[in-house]
Amino acid sequence: MNILIVDDNAINRKILWEYLKSYGQCDMASNGVEAVEQFEAELATGNPYDLVLMDLMMPRMNGQNALNKIRDIERKHRVTMRDQVVIIIVTGASSPEELLKTSDRNSGLLKKPVRQAELIDKLKRHGLI
Repeated sequence: MNILIVDDNAINRKILWEYLKSYGQCDMASNGVEAVEQFEAELATGNPYDLVLMDLMMPRMNGQNALNKIRDIERKHRVTMRDQVVIIIVTGASSPEELLKTSDRNSGLLKKPVRQAELIDKLKRHGLI
């Protein structure tokens, strides 16, 4: 599995990497701008990400805007809904459902602190493992 972990906090990125390193290749980005650039580059090489774990509140570009831009890139490249990357928003926001404005079936939400069992369960529900 090809995984992108996006969080402005290096410790949070490291924790998620520890949880996921045995499931595939994990790349990291520290904000939404980097995430979108890395996503587009991987898609262009023919090795698209299967999973993006995205913090919601980040500098330069927040997770919601990055999610929207990633979906725009997929549309531009004619990626079918079935082949879209799974994007799981990871946030410590008190009301993340209110902050996350998406009805995207290939996205989900996890509250911080993320527990490994919850993350693995979410990956199973999305058919990634």
